Amino acid sequence: MNPLFDKLWARGYAETNRLNILSLVHTEHKQYRFIDLGCDDGSLTLEVAQKIGTTSIYGLEKNQTQLACCRVKGIKVVSGDLDDGIPLKTNSFDMVLSNQVIEHVCNTDLFLREIHRILKPEGYAIISTNNISSWTNIVALLFGKQPFPSHISDEILTGRFLSKDEPLPAATSAHRRIFSFPALSGLLKYHRFQIVEIKGSCFYPFQGFVERFLARTFPLYSAYIIVKVKKL
Repeated sequence: MNPLFDKLWARGYAETNRLNILSLVHTEHKQYRFIDLGCDDGSLTLEVAQKIGTTSIYGLEKNQTQLACCRVKGIKVVSGDLDDGIPLKTNSFDMVLSNQVIEHVCNTDLFLREIHRILKPEGYAIISTNNISSWTNIVALLFGKQPFPSHISDEILTGRFLSKDEPLPAATSAHRRIFSFPALSGLLKYHRFQIVEIKGSCFYPFQGFVERFLARTFPLYSAYIIVKVKKL
């Protein structure tokens, strides 16, 4: 990520994205089986589980350090790479969460097919990801620069607006595919999901009421897309 946007993210956009995800979660379903794909250290996983009201909490994570954190927190976490599929039973989950993960996956079609497969009939998923058509990306393109979340290398960040060339941070996994609202919606429909709700999340560099107003009013140009889908 661009250093400027690292700072902006730290100023509260992660929190905004978290709250927007939580706003889409069904509540008071104590028997729900819930899984967080790419669950990191499990912090958001537990918040979503608490909002649902469930203690049946699962995760999938390939980073062994983060995986250990999840286990300490009581999450039934599985070690795995999403490009290899999801090593869990068909029709076994009521809800799936994928926050800032789909852009890192090489085989996007397999990823969505696997989500569809593990969801129970009438189950739902919440997916949050970068928006290629955010206004900041449009501005970058107008200046002939690379869109901010679009990585072209596993080793270097280059060609970006307001930043110098620099190594891709060791802990960062490069983005493989970045979506617009229409593209992500079309792909989800192709993989037999019904769109329940789509919302924009975060509007750099604004914050507070202005940021929320702009993301709600102009979701196509927000920094992130959050989509809630139902399995058909």
